[in-house]
Amino acid sequence: MHYGSARPEGARLNHGNRLVRSIILTVLLFLLLQAALLIVIVLVYRIPFDRVASFFFVAPVAHGMLLALLLIRKQDFVIMQTGDMLERINIPNVLSLFRISATPSVLYLLILARDFPVTSALIVLVVLSFISDFLDGRISRRLHQVTKIGTYLDSVSDYAILIAVSIAFNYFHLVDTWFFVLISVRLGFQFVGMATLILYRGRVTTGSNFIGKASIFVAMVIYALALLSLVAVLKNVMATVLPILEYIGGTVVLVSLGEKIYTLGREFIAATIEKQQKREQNSSSPGS
Repeated sequence: MHYGSARPEGARLNHGNRLVRSIILTVLLFLLLQAALLIVIVLVYRIPFDRVASFFFVAPVAHGMLLALLLIRKQDFVIMQTGDMLERINIPNVLSLFRISATPSVLYLLILARDFPVTSALIVLVVLSFISDFLDGRISRRLHQVTKIGTYLDSVSDYAILIAVSIAFNYFHLVDTWFFVLISVRLGFQFVGMATLILYRGRVTTGSNFIGKASIFVAMVIYALALLSLVAVLKNVMATVLPILEYIGGTVVLVSLGEKIYTLGREFIAATIEKQQKREQNSSSPGS
């Protein structure tokens, strides 16, 4: 539905209210789902509550920040192909929100995996997160529901899950330090570069591309396989296979870093040219 000037004010308000309710209920449902998941794991594996008590502070804070972001940017729940506003969160955005919501749980399960047999639950949650990353973009394009907020959520969810997993994996020596550093540089450069470009230009036109998504996918696959090293019968096999996969994945990430340097550099040059052209137009305009 378009928010044209002819649209009754009451109808626009009802439309917006439905979207706000959908946002609140979705985030609240994900928070309850993650809390219920951890409670079940604590009970099944008889984990002392003090080992996870902080989760019930961290998770609500993380979901509260997510809720605030979605409400502040609710005007971005717009279908980019048509300009129609969503009345409720669509399936692709739900999948992206699932990855963001699952990040605290993944981090806590990684920490617990050293002392408790929660590897199976951890692998299932990580695999579901990776599958959601694979599906959200494809579903949004298939349904012609690519949204502006969806592009933000996709990047944020990738960063959130990868940063959390990277830190935990490096801490527990599940991947080599050089691979952790490379992933951190890749994510950090894109974050700083895009933030700087937004401040300089006011927008970023570079979106996700094949090599960028491939680097994220490769990193996620390597992390998923690294979890298998926690399984006793697979530990020796993964000790041989994982270093090879890290070199292959590292090559993809390095190529992606080079591509990102090139594309962001090109955008900075284009932004500088635009600024110069505007200055020339202003200086040559009558009365200047």
